[in-house]
Amino acid sequence: MVEESTRRRLAGDWRGACAAANVVLGASLEQALAGPSGARLDEDVRHLAPDLLRWYTASRPAWDQYTGITFHLRRPDGSIALSAEVSDRRGPLQIQLSPGAVWSRQAREPAELPPYRWDARRTADLRRRCGGATRTPFFDTAGRPLGADRAGGDGPEEVTERAIALHDAGRAAEAWHAAGFDLRVLLFEPEWGPVLTNPAALAGGDVERVRRLEADKALAGLRPIHAVLAEPCDEPVRLAWRGRCLVVDWPADARPRARLVPVPPDGHRDPARESLERAEFGRLLAEIPLVRPDAVRCPPELAGLLDGTVRRGDLHPLVQAALFPDAEPVPPRHPDPPRDRVEVPCAGAIHEVVMRDGAIHVPHTPDEIQRERVLATLGGRVQGCAAAVDGWRDPAIRMPRRMRNLRERVLDLVRHGDPEAMAAALDRGLDPHLRSESGATLLHLLPHFPGADLLPRLLAAGLDPVAEDRRGRTPKQAAADAYRHDLVDALRASGA
Repeated sequence: MVEESTRRRLAGDWRGACAAANVVLGASLEQALAGPSGARLDEDVRHLAPDLLRWYTASRPAWDQYTGITFHLRRPDGSIALSAEVSDRRGPLQIQLSPGAVWSRQAREPAELPPYRWDARRTADLRRRCGGATRTPFFDTAGRPLGADRAGGDGPEEVTERAIALHDAGRAAEAWHAAGFDLRVLLFEPEWGPVLTNPAALAGGDVERVRRLEADKALAGLRPIHAVLAEPCDEPVRLAWRGRCLVVDWPADARPRARLVPVPPDGHRDPARESLERAEFGRLLAEIPLVRPDAVRCPPELAGLLDGTVRRGDLHPLVQAALFPDAEPVPPRHPDPPRDRVEVPCAGAIHEVVMRDGAIHVPHTPDEIQRERVLATLGGRVQGCAAAVDGWRDPAIRMPRRMRNLRERVLDLVRHGDPEAMAAALDRGLDPHLRSESGATLLHLLPHFPGADLLPRLLAAGLDPVAEDRRGRTPKQAAADAYRHDLVDALRASGA
């Protein structure tokens, strides 16, 4: 989907690129574009890269995958240009665009996408977000890793590399100093509340060492990427996490400051504490604008490249070009098809579970599997190969981890509406009788494959056209909910 959307976008077919990525312009957005104030919105829409948006919100590998969550797409000035809702309620995963801020139907607060994750004009900002000006830290401009023992310099990339190296070594407080901040730790001053270290340890003599270790522990949840906070703000900002708070400001005549303080309990009013806050910060702590902690964490693209979990071929072409401007683009690495065999722990050994000819094969006789089931009826729990066989068709039975991963991999093909990949998996012997966590069979999930005719194949494999999921819905009801009247008629004709 991403490849086809990219091809159409580069050919100038923006709406075709949206269709390929299943990005839909909602009715409210179409109306806003036609309205008197649609000029600025039209500028945003024309430069939105549907393939990049799909990559970050709905594709794998991705780092912000939420189904049913709304993303706010921010402009460089901080205003919200568009909202993108990711949903798979009535078919394959779809992204619907709306103008301005739209709050998610979920209780969860909408996520945010900065401009470099949706606007084709701003993708180079990702390199600056990683802490680099001309190159990405730890890499040259062609994408080749640089040695860790290089001589240090004073450029933004070298400063970032030193800060990350110190943080990874467990010296988080020094990392903030290396990133250009004067760090002051107020955790241990009596007027700032309880000491967050064992008082007996502080009384043991080596107080400074204990305090330094506690400061490192308190700051370990943050990654100091100085490029994010290096641009001076007119007022202080704060980062709050795990009962701590870091207040960062930029005095006109001194280095940037970072002050680490404990956070008072929610709803707790302490006049003495409030007086201290006003004396230290010029206002109450709660009045200082809050910055999300991920603003100073290493961007997941760079973190994945550094720890080896992400390769250049895993990155979107626009992301590759942003991070490594002089590198030849690496073709996207296609995900592997669902495996036809996995290894599971069983009775103290490792057994191979094989998908072949539409069934699950295990190295046990039917009597041995039945004996496990009988033990379960007497109060035990189905485990090992028996759980792999029975859990595939019954979501109430917990399968071994690798079998659960295999089921999720198959359901990914459903979520993204990939009938060719699903047919190929069935050709390789996949047992089609799997059920999702909600109890849905592949017949329930057929609305996710528009234009594909998998129904005869699934019925021939023995799937029940009147099976119910955990909500009591049949495949015909699922098709009706998705407005797939063709499927309703076909299921009715099959005896549903």
